[in-house]
Amino acid sequence: MCEQCAGLAERFDLRGPEDYRNTAAEVAAMVNRGSLQVVKDHGVTLTEVATSEKWPGDVIVHDLVCTQCGAKFQLFADTYHGRASWSGEMT
Repeated sequence: MCEQCAGLAERFDLRGPEDYRNTAAEVAAMVNRGSLQVVKDHGVTLTEVATSEKWPGDVIVHDLVCTQCGAKFQLFADTYHGRASWSGEMT
């Protein structure tokens, strides 16, 4: 972990679609600032998730990495089963 991504390593569950969309918007802002980089978006961008009224699929996954230290993060939603989370790990 580094100063840039300190505090992002904590895993937490997201409660509902609005919470997920808000988190996707916050993560998209970090990507736009250059703090995080999307490694794999699995077919849908963070901005699309944050602004869309409809879910783009049953499973939404964004794999990210800190641009300074390489720590890995994931924003995940299983819309079919109603589970979503943010998770990070130290490299």
